[in-house]
Amino acid sequence: MSQNSLTLTKTMIKIRSYLLRPEFPLSIHVIGCGGTGSHFIMLLARMIWAYNKIYDRRRIHVVLWDGDTVSETNISRQSFIPDELHLNKAEALVSRYNEMYGFEWIAYPEYFSKRHFEKIPSANIYISFVDTVKARKAINDCLKLPQKLGNTDDFEFAKLL
Repeated sequence: MSQNSLTLTKTMIKIRSYLLRPEFPLSIHVIGCGGTGSHFIMLLARMIWAYNKIYDRRRIHVVLWDGDTVSETNISRQSFIPDELHLNKAEALVSRYNEMYGFEWIAYPEYFSKRHFEKIPSANIYISFVDTVKARKAINDCLKLPQKLGNTDDFEFAKLL
């Protein structure tokens, strides 16, 4: 086994043991609901639904952030449907998955910023799917992320607290 595999395995075990403790509420903020984000959110919803079936409705709070609206071009390459045209992306996805799975997810129909970040509860997990340097810098400023986490012009990040 290589050093990278060993490190990854240890990390997965640490994360897994935390996630398997249903007495702890888990809060996930997903920042960016466009191309990659909308597909990830669909899979996240399915995973949480299945997890809740196994662990009897564990408290998993999800917050979606996006200031953009669904356009016609988004429908062919992002996880949106024609009925969601012109809706805010975060609100469209929250509405869909709350109705579909009985969740109580929250949408912030605005771009992630320090002004808004300071008014909301923090999360255990932040996942970014933003595509601009300005957005990545705003997230970095709020979360005070070290650059070595991959929060650069070219990479996304995930930070577990």
